[in-house]
Amino acid sequence: MSGITVTLHALHDGERRLERNLLAAAERHRADHEVHHVATDLARWSHEHTRRIADAARRHGLDLSGPDGGPAPGPLAAPPGKAAETLGAREPALFLLDDLRDLHLAATANSLHWEMLAQVAQATGTPRCSRSPPTATRRPCGRCAGATP
Repeated sequence: MSGITVTLHALHDGERRLERNLLAAAERHRADHEVHHVATDLARWSHEHTRRIADAARRHGLDLSGPDGGPAPGPLAAPPGKAAETLGAREPALFLLDDLRDLHLAATANSLHWEMLAQVAQATGTPRCSRSPPTATRRPCGRCAGATP
């Protein structure tokens, strides 16, 4: 596999995992409307990123349409009733902080993968993937994520 396909695969898995974890956190913190709605919106972005990454991967001979890898390891994968026990968090606020920390780390890993994709694309002269990674205020460019310009 080339550097682009390896990076696309890692990024696709990361976005799927982040979407799944965001939806799980949104459900666990349903009573906190702001957390619930922001996590749901961000999960929607990750879902769109996943779709665009799969489209870009097809152009590189990589099929990313298969089933996901299952639950991500760690406290976010614990069943909602057992998650607080797993973390040892007795207070809901501490449980929310644990979820936010884990979500932040997952999003940071994805940000690194977006940067790696841009660097690999630039090094190999693949202009359709050489745009900068998305941020909270900027979605992935259509070229990098597989949409037509």
